[in-house]
This record gives sequence, structure tokens and C-alpha cells, in this order.
Amino acid sequence: MISYDESQIKRVAFEHDHPAILSRYFIGGSPYMLAPAASEPSHIVNFYYPISEIKNNVYRRTSQIGKHRFNEKTGENLLDQIALTDDEMETFYELCRQSSAEAYEYIKAYSKGIIGYQYDESALPEYAGGQTNFSGSVHYTILHPYYCHEASLLAIDNAIQQAIELGILYHWFLTVLPAEAEIYQKQQEAKHIDIQGLLASVNSNMHVIAHPV
Repeated sequence: MISYDESQIKRVAFEHDHPAILSRYFIGGSPYMLAPAASEPSHIVNFYYPISEIKNNVYRRTSQIGKHRFNEKTGENLLDQIALTDDEMETFYELCRQSSAEAYEYIKAYSKGIIGYQYDESALPEYAGGQTNFSGSVHYTILHPYYCHEASLLAIDNAIQQAIELGILYHWFLTVLPAEAEIYQKQQEAKHIDIQGLLASVNSNMHVIAHPV
């Protein structure tokens, strides 16, 4: 699910059927969907994922799991051992970088001729003056048909973020909870297939919708 928190980051509104919808992606370098020139078959779509948001989601997930796993001898929960906290930030950044690169393997076919993947953990993204600074985020760029359904972009967006977070969980659990790591590996792989299928479907069918030009 995409959330909007103005105190953290400015996200982008689309100016068409649902002007109030706010998202983490934008089209063509502009905060609004632009009418295409007749000769242009596609446009650039940017997806970005604040690393702070990924970290918070992974922390919540690992904390919840840790609270419900117990030491067989003492009966105490394994929260301290399983939760991926700020104390393991170097490990988190390494796993986030690894998982986001793995996701890009299923995206890069739609990034030919452009810079399709950037990873920068230095600072939170900021939106100002019509430009987005993607530092502190995972950033993917693809070429995409004009006038696709917004629902298709939202599905791709959600699948990418879930794949990144599941990959982090998988690699983290290989160390702290190896008995359950395979569960998250399979979920990550399934989400990679979802990304690939969604991108292929949108680019083959174009999901044409009527918009006045």
C-alpha cells in the first residue's frame, strides 16, 4: 500500500481521473501525466522507494516474527535476535542493496538505453522546485506505453517494493532464522515473477484507456 506523509517526502499527484491520488512514481520527469506527441510510443516512468520506509517495514515485520518465536529452553521470545534494528544498519544496507539489485534483474528488460537502477543510501529523498532528489532511495526507471491504467502502475509499484522487502527478509533469516528462510525466498521469487508478468502484460497489451488530448 502506498502512503503519503508530507513530513517525510513529497509524492506525486496525477492530474487525470483521480487528481487526489498520490504515488511514489511519476511520469516523464514531470509531476503530471502529459499528453503524448503522436510520434512517441512510450514514456519514462520512475519508481522510487525511500530506504527509511523499507527499513521501517522490515523492522516491523521482523519484530512481529521475533515476538512469536521462542527459545525452547528459556521460553523467552526471540525478538532481540530476530528483529532487524538500527543496531544492524550496516547489515540492513547491504541486504537492501542486494535485494534491490535482484529485483532489477526482472525490470531491466524495460530499461534499455536508459539508466534503469540507482541505489543511494546517503539521505532521504526530497521534492522541491519540480525536481526529485532520489538520494536515500532505491530508484528504478522504465520505458512504458502511454495511457496505461494507473492500476497497472500501482500493481507494479507494490510488487517491486514487496520483492525488495521479501529479499531482505530472506537474506536476514538465513543468518538468524534459517529454518524459515526458504519461506521468504519462495515469496521473493514469486514476487519477481509477478513483476515480470505485470511489465510484460502492460507492454504487450498497452491497457489503452481513453483520455482527452
